[in-house]
Amino acid sequence: MKKQELRKLEGTTLSKLRQAIRKGEKKEALARLEELWLGTTRLRKAMVEWIDTLMMFISEKLGEEAVEDALRFFSNRTIKTDFAKELEEPDAEERMKRRAYIYTGVHNVKVNVLEDEEKFTLRWPCDTGGQLIQGEIFGKTRRAYPWSNSQPGMAYYCAHCTTVYEIMSTEQFGFPNHIVMPPTGSSGLCTHYFFKDPKNIPGKYYEMFGIEKK
Repeated sequence: MKKQELRKLEGTTLSKLRQAIRKGEKKEALARLEELWLGTTRLRKAMVEWIDTLMMFISEKLGEEAVEDALRFFSNRTIKTDFAKELEEPDAEERMKRRAYIYTGVHNVKVNVLEDEEKFTLRWPCDTGGQLIQGEIFGKTRRAYPWSNSQPGMAYYCAHCTTVYEIMSTEQFGFPNHIVMPPTGSSGLCTHYFFKDPKNIPGKYYEMFGIEKK
């Protein structure tokens, strides 16, 4: 191969996109943008399936209860550090805005946002756990656990949200960051409730994830 051809293989899609924008090459920029998005989507799908398979392996080898231990270990190593500001944010509106950005900006999905006197509701087509449960085979709870919202059949992958934002947040701050209702059917829609005043969070949700409301 010629050196020029080798150099083309070395460049990142992002660098090629930036170069096309600087040169004003609209068609090339759009092509590179689409290429970048497809690559990101494929990587996300592979990572989600990898996590799902690993959780299934843990469940089979160590028992289903070990899945919670793995989720807590993962959360303490990543989510509680990478999203520390979000978890510690006392204002529900700000927490909701940050979550909305993650869905629209990171997951690149459209979010439906509703507000009533007590809470904000976010509903969105989950492109991770939601997409996972569209398949016939995925890791899911065989029994009901607090970390699965006291329901059997919840995807192990989705349980990282209930573990962190409901259980671990309540253990640390006294109330859940928000209530997570993962997808359960073919729609793939995930629903999150952000209560403006923690005192108004119904006791049924605390019962759902196994912690007494104080």
